[in-house]
Amino acid sequence: MIQLTDMETLTALLKKFPRAKSNFYILPADHRRLVASGTLFYDEAPGGVLFYERRGEVYKLFFRAADFSRCELPPCTEPLSSYLPFRAAPDAEAEAWLFSQGFVYRHTELKLTAESISAPRRHEITPATGEEADEFFRLTFPNRKADLPERAFYETLQAVRDESGKPLGMVHYGGTREVLLISVLPQARGQGIALSLFSAYADGVAHLEGPHRILVVDGNTPAQTLYAKLGYLADGLKINFYYKDPDTGK
Repeated sequence: MIQLTDMETLTALLKKFPRAKSNFYILPADHRRLVASGTLFYDEAPGGVLFYERRGEVYKLFFRAADFSRCELPPCTEPLSSYLPFRAAPDAEAEAWLFSQGFVYRHTELKLTAESISAPRRHEITPATGEEADEFFRLTFPNRKADLPERAFYETLQAVRDESGKPLGMVHYGGTREVLLISVLPQARGQGIALSLFSAYADGVAHLEGPHRILVVDGNTPAQTLYAKLGYLADGLKINFYYKDPDTGK
C-alpha cells in the first residue's frame, strides 16, 4: 500500500476511473481530512484503484473499479473491513467481487432520520474519555472491532454511570447531528438510560441545522422500536457490511 500525501495524487487516481463502480462515497472535505491525517493509502489494480483508511489496528477498504474481473485485492497483513452502500438492492457485481476476494457478509444496516427528537432525561450525564469509550464500545459491540472509530474521532462522548463511576451507557456523536454509536450494558437496560443519552445528544447538537441521523442493524427490533418512539423514520438507504480477517480468512 502507498500512503496518499497530497490531494493532487488522489484527484488523479479518481479521474482514471470516472465511470467506475465505487463505495468511495465521501465528500471532498473528508478526502482532505484523510490525506492530511496520513490515514489514507492506495493500491492500483488493472481494473481499478483500491483505497484503505487506517483506523487504529484495522484498515477499511474503499474501492473504485471499472472492471472487477481484473481488479484483484493485493495481499494484506492487516485486518480489513469494507462496506458497500446501496439503495433498494445490493450491487450484485460488486458483492460477488468482495466474496471472490475472501470477504464474508456481516450484516445490513438501515439509515433512519428524524426532524426533531424529544427524549426525557432521567439520569445524570457526564463526559467520558476516549479510553473509557474504547473499553466500553468493545465490550458492548464485541463483533464490530473493525467498525469502531479511532479515538481521534471521539470528539463528543457522554455517559450515564453507576454509583462507582463505571459507565452503564454511552453515546458518541462527534459534534454532528448523527448518533455514531450508542449502547447500554445488558444488565442496565429498561431504566431509561438510552433515553437520557439521546436527550444529552439532542441538547448537544441543538445549535446545528438539519435532520438527525442514525444507523440501526436490520433485525434489531428493540433498537428500531426505541428509535421510532423518538421520531426516527427509515429513509430508504441500506448499507451492507462485509468483513475480512487475514488470521481466520473471514
